[in-house]
Amino acid sequence: MIWKKEFYSGQPPGGRHRKNSFTSETPITDGKLVYVYVANLGLYAFDMNGAQAWHTPLESYPIYLDFGTGGSPALSGNTLVIVNDNEKQQFIAAFDSKTGKSLWRTNRDLAAKGGGPPNALDGLRHLYGRPRSGRRW
Repeated sequence: MIWKKEFYSGQPPGGRHRKNSFTSETPITDGKLVYVYVANLGLYAFDMNGAQAWHTPLESYPIYLDFGTGGSPALSGNTLVIVNDNEKQQFIAAFDSKTGKSLWRTNRDLAAKGGGPPNALDGLRHLYGRPRSGRRW
């Protein structure tokens, strides 16, 4: 795949750490669409020619020292999962990868700032956080 795409212009909502970009989350693909998560702008899906398939806006939240969410999207079947660690209300959310429609959202209460992207472990997909309760998703 060889293409470039400007999918937003103007003043970005939220800040940026001086050693970071506004799009620090890593895109993911299923071979048909490329999924881009930009915490302060939302989720985007592009086909392999760069045409936008869908866009799901997300609320812009203040992020600790403007480091970014620390969470690239994960894909499991037709479900796209994101982690958004911010200073207002941290959450994990899932979206339909074909339409961008929200499937579910779980708020989480982190004692520490930041988290990490969803991970795979022993062939099973787990979502990890550092919540005060000690549970994992």
